[in-house]
Amino acid sequence: MSTNNPYSNPGSNPNQPQQTPSTNQSSGGGNKTGFIVAIAILAIAAIALLVTTITQSKAKTELASSLSETEQLKKELEEQYYSALSELEEMRTSNDELNAFIE
Repeated sequence: MSTNNPYSNPGSNPNQPQQTPSTNQSSGGGNKTGFIVAIAILAIAAIALLVTTITQSKAKTELASSLSETEQLKKELEEQYYSALSELEEMRTSNDELNAFIE
């Protein structure tokens, strides 16, 4: 065989179409689409988790604030209670009739 023969090497004939390996383009596109869908789902899940965390954080902050106010009110009421008890004790006399009325 001569090296000048254009037909000696298959695919070197300019009149003959060159063969290319067949590819399944729909499967390559499907992989990209599946990847994009998976990323979108993960992004949505991350956003939902973030929103939930922020909401819970705000709720905890509100509860802590409410607890602080409640403790302050309790302290004030206890002070008023003990002050009233002290005044009541000062009102007691040696008169049994008045003491019975106070109690």
